[in-house]
Amino acid sequence: MNRVSKLFQPINKIPKSATIKHKEITSKSQRLMLDLGIIKLASPGTFHLLPLGVRALEKLKSFIDKEMHKINAQKLALPALTQAELWEKSGRLNNSAELFTVTDRHKNLYILSPVDT
Repeated sequence: MNRVSKLFQPINKIPKSATIKHKEITSKSQRLMLDLGIIKLASPGTFHLLPLGVRALEKLKSFIDKEMHKINAQKLALPALTQAELWEKSGRLNNSAELFTVTDRHKNLYILSPVDT
């Protein structure tokens, strides 16, 4: 187990009276996570998880695993890339404008799955 005191945790507190403010930050929880060094803004809408954020995520995963074990549930892992044919059959391929697609050397179209574990 790692000690929290040994984690890299940059504090980024901006005084309320400061004229420089992050205009992209819309929620109080987002501001707190940035200020306390849990996440770091990578670009608008994307964040890096810093060590404390990774630790919190791992603890959450562990809690969920324990609760799933209690009810005899099972986890599964899905691929990051899925065939575009599956998306066409369900009608989601044409309804989603913001999909990342890749084509393999055989000209097969794949979609980067929008959910990650």
